[in-house]
Amino acid sequence: MKTLVFNKENKKGLDYRGKKKQSHVILLYKDMPVFQIRRWARKEKFEGWVYLGKDYRILKTWDAKFGKLLPRISTNKMLSNTAWRLRQSFISWTADIGKPYWSSIEWWISLVREKSTLVSPLFLNVCLVDLSLQFVREKKSVVIVIEDWAVFETVRLILKKEEIYTYTPIGKNVIKILNALKRIVRFLGSWGLYLIKLLKTIWIIRSTRKKKQDFKPKGQTVIIHTCIDEGSLKESGHFYDRYFPGLADWLHKEGYHVVILPLLIQTNLPLKDLYNRIRNSNYDFLIIEDYLSLRDYINAAITVLKTFRIPNGKVSFWGMEITPLINNLRWSQARNVDNIRFLTYGPVLKKIKESEWNIRLFIDKFENMSKEKPQILALKEHFPLSTIIGFQHAAMPPFMLKYSSREDEFNNGLFPDYIVANGAWFYDQMIKDGIPKSRLRIGPSLRYYYLFDELVKDYSKKVDNKKNINEKIVLVALSMEWSMCLELLEVVLDAVNRCEYKVWLKAHPMIDCKQIQKLLGYVQLPDNVSWVEDNIKNCLVQSDCVVAMGSAVLMEAVAFGVLTIVVGRECGLDMNPLGWWSDEIPEFRPVFSAEKLREAIQLRLNMNSTDYDSRVDLIKKKILSCYSAVSEKNMNAFTP
Repeated sequence: MKTLVFNKENKKGLDYRGKKKQSHVILLYKDMPVFQIRRWARKEKFEGWVYLGKDYRILKTWDAKFGKLLPRISTNKMLSNTAWRLRQSFISWTADIGKPYWSSIEWWISLVREKSTLVSPLFLNVCLVDLSLQFVREKKSVVIVIEDWAVFETVRLILKKEEIYTYTPIGKNVIKILNALKRIVRFLGSWGLYLIKLLKTIWIIRSTRKKKQDFKPKGQTVIIHTCIDEGSLKESGHFYDRYFPGLADWLHKEGYHVVILPLLIQTNLPLKDLYNRIRNSNYDFLIIEDYLSLRDYINAAITVLKTFRIPNGKVSFWGMEITPLINNLRWSQARNVDNIRFLTYGPVLKKIKESEWNIRLFIDKFENMSKEKPQILALKEHFPLSTIIGFQHAAMPPFMLKYSSREDEFNNGLFPDYIVANGAWFYDQMIKDGIPKSRLRIGPSLRYYYLFDELVKDYSKKVDNKKNINEKIVLVALSMEWSMCLELLEVVLDAVNRCEYKVWLKAHPMIDCKQIQKLLGYVQLPDNVSWVEDNIKNCLVQSDCVVAMGSAVLMEAVAFGVLTIVVGRECGLDMNPLGWWSDEIPEFRPVFSAEKLREAIQLRLNMNSTDYDSRVDLIKKKILSCYSAVSEKNMNAFTP
């Protein structure tokens, strides 16, 4: 049926045959004016407005613009259902579209291939396009506000081809030109800022080098590629690896020479001081800047720029032409200067090969992300006899697609020789999501070793370790994604204001809590709310309840023996790691308002000890069984 929906040439709402229209839909981009919509909203009977995007701040801005004129329709459940419906098809589609490029490193570092939905917006945007079409085809009378211009253009073009006309306010062409200019400015700005930062970084790092520190490890060498911050390196030089705790010492006892390949993450420590600690550490570190030349950086930069051409031509998914989404990603991936560091691993590995290094194992985190691919390619070229191990170390939310693949893609692409899963459930789930069984091993839960301590096994010991048994504490674990942080904090602060219990806010290790406070506008926290910087184990010992949105701490807390509350998102995909079991376990289902959160917290805190313990025991067994203990047998998975 051809439907005219608030066409500018026919404001009476008649379709192309002059008959009464079947639905009302107004498409708005986030930067479009709203004054015309207010006037029409008073005359026409709209059900409300919907926001399609992931930035919580923009959602709140539009909430204020509409005020009481139009109610906002929550899209969380619809978006979740859409994501479940498209999930498997999207995983297979990325393998199909990438097949012509499997031999090209440009494909493997592209955002089109990127499976992390926190890095690449493609899966979310495809879901938002499909959700927009659902509102139109179901003849909903709504105003649709779209955050991303590429999503807006994709929806508009699809509806135009289907001869379903939507109204958009004046200024669309002007906004289109402005977005094109912004894209160019971002592109040039990214490269300009990278050049300045690179020159500064190289100068600082080389100033810490007393002499050229080329060293040749003795015997069989294991390189561990891991993230480090100021907490990883003490002034004394002692190194603690938060992603592979204990692995380097175990490998050393097994007779290997361990070398750390560091990747710096969030740190407040001056770069010079951090690298001085690295050079004085009790471990050998492979500092790539000691080996690189200007030509190496230039070649890596050219490779990043070449991603602009992948993929080419018109692209469709599920019968929807999504070329605007792909074109937008091509611009983004061509300015993704973070990939330059990983592309320079190739020249470094080539040079240490010439120095006769004997790399037996290369161990990296397995997240199936672009930052893992260049070193896999270089190792296969320069150290073909080495074994590449990927360690699946984190939780696996259903809509975090980075732990998925397809068997033919995995066997022909840039993947580790073996993947070590940190438990049987993760092992089984990766097989379901296309990782070949022959390439998987069940290993130890290195990051979660404390889950198998006696303290966790015996809840009474946990209580004995609590400083004040009568004091109720709610731990709020924040995500590393900014929008989720802000959304969760707004809901939590509204829910816990003037409550008697204490609330601890814990930032993600890769995020500085001062940055979060700055985004909040330095809002004065209620008297019962404070920031906590202790490690997660000590926080869980003291906590009676854990509140989180899209954080791996949710699984840790349940396995540790603490009841949780999942807060659902009003925009973007839910990253709930407990979502796999939400149908059978009510505690794993999200709440969506401050009022519901307040009720859920009171329910948890007011439970008597017998009810609490019985409920904890029931759900703890299911989640704790996902993980594996650190044992000699499980550690051997790293040395196949």
